[in-house]
Amino acid sequence: MPDVVANDGTFDHATGAPLPVLYKDVLGDGTRYARASSVVGVDVSAAIGTWTNRSGNIAAGGTAQVAMAANAARKAWFFQNIGSADLWISFVGTAVVDATGSIKVPAGSSAWSSGGFVSSQALSVIGATTGQKYTAYEG
Repeated sequence: MPDVVANDGTFDHATGAPLPVLYKDVLGDGTRYARASSVVGVDVSAAIGTWTNRSGNIAAGGTAQVAMAANAARKAWFFQNIGSADLWISFVGTAVVDATGSIKVPAGSSAWSSGGFVSSQALSVIGATTGQKYTAYEG
């Protein structure tokens, strides 16, 4: 699918002019991803890169493990719980079930980086049952 410039209904508050949004077919599969610019002309689009698959499963139920090693070059990450029970993740130390500092990722749910900050620290994950599956990517 070719790149498409369209208006998504947003306008420059100073001039009232419509703001264009460039939709790019980043993956070459026909899916359009938006690249937006702010009203002050600052490009807020994300970097384009390659995902590294960090998917896996819980090796020992009740024991935290590293899902993604520390990576100073990381620009984005994605984590999805594809199992049937809750998982917990943490970038600030070892993940612990139902504890402060850990993020609950319920079955079927996802967590990902957004905004301008991405942690370079290791991502720890814990689940109650051996074999719980997760899909994870970093780029």
